[in-house]
Amino acid sequence: MKSDNGLVYVGFLPRFLAIFVDTIWIALLSAPILYLAFGPEYFNDQALQKTPASRAAALGIAAVAMILFWMFRSTTPGKMVVNSKIVDAKTGAPLSKKQSLLRYIGYYLAGVPLFLGFLWVLWDPKRQGWHDKLAGSVVVRVDS
Repeated sequence: MKSDNGLVYVGFLPRFLAIFVDTIWIALLSAPILYLAFGPEYFNDQALQKTPASRAAALGIAAVAMILFWMFRSTTPGKMVVNSKIVDAKTGAPLSKKQSLLRYIGYYLAGVPLFLGFLWVLWDPKRQGWHDKLAGSVVVRVDS
């Protein structure tokens, strides 16, 4: 779907593939950091994985990685795979720090009610999920 300013909104399937790829690279990034922070037992000890410190570390690594990619590249490795980027819905400019943080918080809100906030992309005219609406962002096609 094309916007009034010529941007092409990216739909559900490419975005689903992108988040799948992003989940993999974040896991690969997180593993050595968590290993260094909590030792090799972290990967075999579910009780250790559920401690507040280890959960905060895992969530923090993911948050920092995603937000930095959004702020400085307007994309993530997964979105690069599907030739897309995340921009301000009104201006088409890169996201601000505030928008990036709101978008990440919105990921959790979008996932709570059976992932309805992510599925919203299927029928929204601008292909926005709840996290996009919260942050004022859209995911658009990048010409290759």
